[in-house]
Amino acid sequence: MEQNLQPHSPDNRALARECKDIKIDRVYIGSCTGGKTQDFLAAAKLFLASGKKVKVPTFLVPATQKVWVDIYTLIVPGSGGKTCSQIFEEAGCDTPASPSCAACMGGPKDTYARMNEAQASFCT
Repeated sequence: MEQNLQPHSPDNRALARECKDIKIDRVYIGSCTGGKTQDFLAAAKLFLASGKKVKVPTFLVPATQKVWVDIYTLIVPGSGGKTCSQIFEEAGCDTPASPSCAACMGGPKDTYARMNEAQASFCT
C-alpha cells in the first residue's frame, strides 16, 4: 500500500529511509508537546557528527521555557563546549522559537507550514 507524503498527521508516519524520494521544503525540530531537551540534544549531536548544514528552512520549537533555556545553556557532550543553539546556528537552522503551538496551531513563523508553496517563494 502506497503511503501519503509524510507527515501531515501523527498517524501518517514512516522511517526516514522510506521517505528518501520525498522532497521537503521545511523542517521542524520539536513541537509544543514534543520538543524536549533530549530531542534537541540528539539533533545537535547529529549536526555536530555530520558537520553538514541545512538545505531547507529548519525551525526549532521547544515545548517549554525550560527547554528553550536548555537549548542556549546546556553544553553538548563532545562539542568542545558548544551549546545546542551554537551548533544549530552553525548548521544554518532558524533561531529557536519561543515555546508555543508553532508547527501544530500556526503562528508568525509557522504560517508557511500551512501553505502549499515553499517558504522561499514568499521571501522578498
